[in-house]
Amino acid sequence: MGTLVGHFYYVIIAIQAYLIFPLLQKLFKKYDKILLLISLVSTIVFAKFIFFSYSDRFIGTYILYFVLGMFFAKYNKKFVNKKYAIISLVSFLLIGVAHLSLSYLANMGMFKYKISAIINIIYVISATIALYNGCKLCYKTSKLDNLVNPINKDSYYIYLYHSLIIFILQNEIFTKYYLTIKYKFIISTIVLYSMIFICCYLKNWIIKKRKEVLYE
Repeated sequence: MGTLVGHFYYVIIAIQAYLIFPLLQKLFKKYDKILLLISLVSTIVFAKFIFFSYSDRFIGTYILYFVLGMFFAKYNKKFVNKKYAIISLVSFLLIGVAHLSLSYLANMGMFKYKISAIINIIYVISATIALYNGCKLCYKTSKLDNLVNPINKDSYYIYLYHSLIIFILQNEIFTKYYLTIKYKFIISTIVLYSMIFICCYLKNWIIKKRKEVLYE
């Protein structure tokens, strides 16, 4: 059920997405906008009003984001340009700051954030659009390609093993020292990203050298 560690719940969601994708694809070809609307309603309903055991890893709670990806793939030429990239980035930053601030106040008991689930959906959508626009505009830029491609190829493996790194830091390293949350976050970020870059580029270098040897 994806309870092994950290973010493994996503593996369960991904399996459900793979299973229903053929149906989504057929519906999307004929009723793309209707499907997008239905997926939006589904995500809001399951995120805000319907809760059950493991509802946090039920595809109905996240289906909007999968259908939104299909929508971007179909209409990307209409929405990917510098104008939309700037608008989406500014929107993402404003919504993100507002959402995090209100969540903090709610956590401190200073504010009742009743629509947190709804705003979180808007936040994720804005983040997705901003990231999608940014990546599409940077696509095929040689320097960025060389920087990103080794990581892009191993993105799912990074998703799987980054939890192990965090687990080791939290349970084997940090327990031996009295560190504040701020320093734990800084150390975790540096170690995690350093290991990701080293592993990805080292693997890419080994594969490149192996190919050179084979061709020789």
